[in-house]
Amino acid sequence: MGPEEAAFLDRVCADPDDDAPRLIFADWLDERGDPRGEFIRVQVALNRLSAGDPRRDALVDREAALIARFHAPWSDPLKGIAGWTVFRRGFVETVNIDGRTFLRRADDLFRLAPVRHIQFLDVGSTLERLIECPQLARLTALTVYAQHIDDRLARCLVDSPHLGGLRALNVGRNRIGDRGVERLAWSPRFRGLKSLDLSDNGVGDLAARTIAEASNLCGLESLELRRNELTRAGLGYLCSSPVLGRLRHLGMAQNHVRTPRDWTPPRGGIVALSSLNLTENGMSEDGIAMVTGLPGLCDIARLDLGHNEIGSGGAAALAAWAGAATLRVLHLADNRIGDEGARSLARSPYLHHLTDLDLSDNPIHDPGAFALLNTSGLTRLRRLGLPRLGLTPKMRRALAVRYPG
Repeated sequence: MGPEEAAFLDRVCADPDDDAPRLIFADWLDERGDPRGEFIRVQVALNRLSAGDPRRDALVDREAALIARFHAPWSDPLKGIAGWTVFRRGFVETVNIDGRTFLRRADDLFRLAPVRHIQFLDVGSTLERLIECPQLARLTALTVYAQHIDDRLARCLVDSPHLGGLRALNVGRNRIGDRGVERLAWSPRFRGLKSLDLSDNGVGDLAARTIAEASNLCGLESLELRRNELTRAGLGYLCSSPVLGRLRHLGMAQNHVRTPRDWTPPRGGIVALSSLNLTENGMSEDGIAMVTGLPGLCDIARLDLGHNEIGSGGAAALAAWAGAATLRVLHLADNRIGDEGARSLARSPYLHHLTDLDLSDNPIHDPGAFALLNTSGLTRLRRLGLPRLGLTPKMRRALAVRYPG
């Protein structure tokens, strides 16, 4: 790296939130015929476009082509420091790094790239020293995943004076219990969090209630609680939270929501989810009444209920739910839904905004598929997931023509 290029990189690293130094660097690279200039422009443009913008597809394809060709040489300056890198806005922003290497090379890391997200590996006995590193103040995202540390991790994170800038925190698979979640939730250090991942920690309904009541977490937009010990009570606490007014995604796959016996719907709070994942929760037909009775689903756009046992009766209950009128994506794979369930979905007066319906791995045959083929209700459906067995080739071809996505 020459002195001019190093000077440009210094300016980018000094103000990682600003696109201007990146685009000025891109101009300089363009003048020299360096494809990195185009790459910076493509990723900056993608970062500015909304998810549904029609210009994204071409940019994503070009980004993928450049990454496939140049990822290794563009990551080469970080060899020996970071084991894995992700580019954003033209520069390495996310890295994997083990604890001991970070303690030795933190200054080099942040000099060579505007890193904002670190995924720590092999934390081990370095945890207390890591969280005292002042360089952590440069981060907006931190991942300490599958280190099996226990509640000591939560305590160390809360005690660190350098994590106030975090917007995303992933501490999945660390044996953090309800007490550890309580420490995190009530710490003023994490008032800026938008995304929190507590997957695979064994936390229960007490932790869900703590999060639901923690005013420090009022900015949360995404909460991932996959593979824990949560029941319908925890789900109710979160959906009726009086403080989580910005929460849009709640992930509770592989928990224990199941089918309620004595279920009283919680009172409404200020939650307005757009995405709810209840995949693999042991739910049967009666569980759908619980889901449709939850507060916080008035703007739901994506509902994942795959790998449960709701059957055709559960599908019929969803089809009759007025709240389904906002749904764009409905995943019902592997739910023992038969032809009657398929007919109910096809005849629903509420699924007119649905664009993606996954019915794969269900016992649906040509009679149920015929209803989906000839429905007048699923006017926006583009992607239809079908079972691998049970449909004739003729029916499969006809459905592929109507739902080409």
